[in-house]
Amino acid sequence: MATGAMLHLYAAADIHGRRNRLDRLCRAVADCRPDVVVLAGDVTGWLAPKRTRDRLAGLPVPVLTVFGNADPPWARRVLSNTPGIVPMDLREASVCGEHIVGVSGTVPLPFATRIRWIGEGRAMEKLSALVRPKTILVAHPPPRGVVDRVLGRWHAGCGSIAKVVRTTLPSLMLCGHIHEAGGIGRIGSTQVVNCTLGNGGAGALITFEKGRVLSVDWLE
Repeated sequence: MATGAMLHLYAAADIHGRRNRLDRLCRAVADCRPDVVVLAGDVTGWLAPKRTRDRLAGLPVPVLTVFGNADPPWARRVLSNTPGIVPMDLREASVCGEHIVGVSGTVPLPFATRIRWIGEGRAMEKLSALVRPKTILVAHPPPRGVVDRVLGRWHAGCGSIAKVVRTTLPSLMLCGHIHEAGGIGRIGSTQVVNCTLGNGGAGALITFEKGRVLSVDWLE
């Protein structure tokens, strides 16, 4: 992938395969002309994975994605085997010289507790080994306590992800999952962006340089 002095990253989550959200995403990419698209999970849901694949594969820049609780196994396979779409579960990528790491996750019962991974402890150990202080970290759930309130009241983020962020200190974390909690927060020096499309927005355009966030612009 390309290297350079500055990264323009378009971030979105919670597309759920819906036409109107795909339309918003594609318009944002056409208008903003980012270097890369990063999706923080729930890309397809149970709806039309091939339609979602075709729209994403038609974008003029690489698409890096993690998967969330609404991405079924067959949809993950469809996207993972498509040129131009890069699955990022416990994988690293470099775009414009910036380090990006992702992890996928699924939801247990009860909903209000946290996202849980199968073999969660081992997955978090592997993730922690990949993340550095200037990393861009991508996960589906927010870290617990930050941009994660359900109905504006209850925290429903992931405690394990919060621990990883506190111990590894990435510069930026991208997430989704809690539709009504889209926005920006912080854990220490880490800027956390819940880039959900589920609240009617169009994601975020983030400018990143030399391992630090320069700006976050919300798109409508």
